[in-house]
Amino acid sequence: MKRKIYLLAISVITIACVTVGILHNTFGFGKNSWFFRWSDSLKNKISDTEEIEAGKEIEIIIDLSLADISIETGKKYEMNYTCNEELRPILEVRNGQITITQKKKKIWSMGNRECNIVLTIPDDVHVSVIKADMDLGDLDISNVKCDSSDVTCNLGDIDIKNSQLGTVDFTCNLGDCDIERCTFTSLNVDMDLGDIEVNCSQDLSDFDIDISCDMGEVEVNDEDYGKKYRRDGDKNSFIYIKNNMGDISLHY
Repeated sequence: MKRKIYLLAISVITIACVTVGILHNTFGFGKNSWFFRWSDSLKNKISDTEEIEAGKEIEIIIDLSLADISIETGKKYEMNYTCNEELRPILEVRNGQITITQKKKKIWSMGNRECNIVLTIPDDVHVSVIKADMDLGDLDISNVKCDSSDVTCNLGDIDIKNSQLGTVDFTCNLGDCDIERCTFTSLNVDMDLGDIEVNCSQDLSDFDIDISCDMGEVEVNDEDYGKKYRRDGDKNSFIYIKNNMGDISLHY
């Protein structure tokens, strides 16, 4: 048994090293780490702030090829960004809908490029929908109130803090998902590879809960449940989490 575990660990480490090397050389993955920083040569970087005029009821639509984006609250609407020229975000505001996109590019041709975006909205604004489609990059949301959250992230992390998320539907191919001190009416997370951690700020006693992982461990309130946890409850208020490879942790 120990030998099998040792061989599995060696295999995982080898695959991880090869994967990181491919991601770095192809996509620029890990470009901010001390190990790779010396080889980065980011050119034509620009920084700007765009003012936004919108009302108290908004929708947020995000469709990005390569970018890290944060949605946070502040005193006024604005979008700040620092990026390479070819990754400049495109902002459009129409009929209460704030849309942030980029010109579509082939991810594998971007090399060592980066785009960091911060979208600030007033703290008294009501967001009906957050819909994000991320090809490569992280999504951070903090102190936001919304009715519906729909996120697809191909390669990157999802980090949500201190927010009211409403109906949640997250799909992640490769990356971690961290939901901390949040509330929701329902939560559906489908992950291929990565860890999922959910720390709720609400009572889940009436929720229907179904959590499972193919390769990993399930933990609920610091208690281990192997690969699956199931509890019947109200079908209109549910937590459904499926992870192919990675751990799942739920605290409430």
